[in-house]
Amino acid sequence: MSDLSALEHSTLKVPYEILNKKFRTAQKTIDRESSHVQHASGALEKCLQKDPVRVADVAGIVRSTIDKLHLLRQRVSGTLDDEIAAANMLKQRLDYLNVGANRESNNAAAAMEQWRRQRVDRLVVDYLLRAGFYDSAQQLAEQSGVDIMSNRDVFVTAKDVYESLGRHELDKCLEWAHDNKSKLRRLKSRLELAVRTQEFVELVRAERRRDAVEYARKWFSSVDGGAWQGELQRAMGLLAVGPNTDIAEYRDLLSQSRWAELMKLFCAENIRLYQLTDQSVFSACFQCGLSALKTPHCTADNRGMDGGATTDGDGVSRKDCPVCSADVYALADGLPFAHASQSRLVCAYNGQPLNEHNPPMMLPNGMVYDTLTAARVSRVTRQGIRNTNSQRGERIVHV
Repeated sequence: MSDLSALEHSTLKVPYEILNKKFRTAQKTIDRESSHVQHASGALEKCLQKDPVRVADVAGIVRSTIDKLHLLRQRVSGTLDDEIAAANMLKQRLDYLNVGANRESNNAAAAMEQWRRQRVDRLVVDYLLRAGFYDSAQQLAEQSGVDIMSNRDVFVTAKDVYESLGRHELDKCLEWAHDNKSKLRRLKSRLELAVRTQEFVELVRAERRRDAVEYARKWFSSVDGGAWQGELQRAMGLLAVGPNTDIAEYRDLLSQSRWAELMKLFCAENIRLYQLTDQSVFSACFQCGLSALKTPHCTADNRGMDGGATTDGDGVSRKDCPVCSADVYALADGLPFAHASQSRLVCAYNGQPLNEHNPPMMLPNGMVYDTLTAARVSRVTRQGIRNTNSQRGERIVHV
């Protein structure tokens, strides 16, 4: 269960956050519609207390009350369906993870191997979604039968907002911030303020200063004092100096690079909203695997400690080391070396362990091989030990 809790946090956290959001939205909707029904009921009671009571007035209020009750019923039914769908998604993921945990505890090797393969597919799907390959992620999820376990909807929604920011459009981002307003407020996010500030800057850029002033009064009047000490205060200064200023502090506000900063900020807030990790679980697992295999002897060019090439008999072979691969070593750069509490000696020729049953044999050239391998791949002559391995060429070592 340790790896389940470590790797599957986002698998359960995302549907939980979605369910929590659906519940809060449903609660607000029901409270709002219920207050409308109560207001209509109060108006009906006041109408009945009049003397004389007019039938036309009562009929109009009753029809209004009935319409509000029907609307309340529709809203409750819709929000309830959304909550049930989110709860079912969470339950399906729990059942799926529970199956994996039970198989591991029951030592069902074949079934557990299949479940682990599906987990790898799920990790790849998550990586593809984060990288923006949504169609490929969807095809892999459907082919592997893990569509219910992917967070595709979350990333597709974020994709639409991200692309709109790339087109210098703010409406979708503001709509997303409004839909998640309560959670963003609890996270003390500055995304909405940054987007509002950018919209204000665009009004100033377009020489629409009157609209900019009205916009600032509408959206910045309720901002706490701490925010005014930074970028927002500079934005107000931009209103005074205008868009054609040469002052560097204000030119930064007008720079097009601010859109890239907004896109980066949105991605970060989207991850915080669902409590996802900064990098995908696939990347984390891949880096852990590389770190477990990385040693101080690993090099980027498949060469040994003495600089010999892989095919040189005096060098140390790196061809079977995944970290020494030219494509992989760049990913392993910066990762820590493997921590081995117990070390063992292996033959540099074929990787066989050196022990009391297979003692090491050092040749006069300083290279060490295991005795069994030396006896198998070489033949002793009067001239020395002739290496006849086809991959390493033929070399005579004089004894």
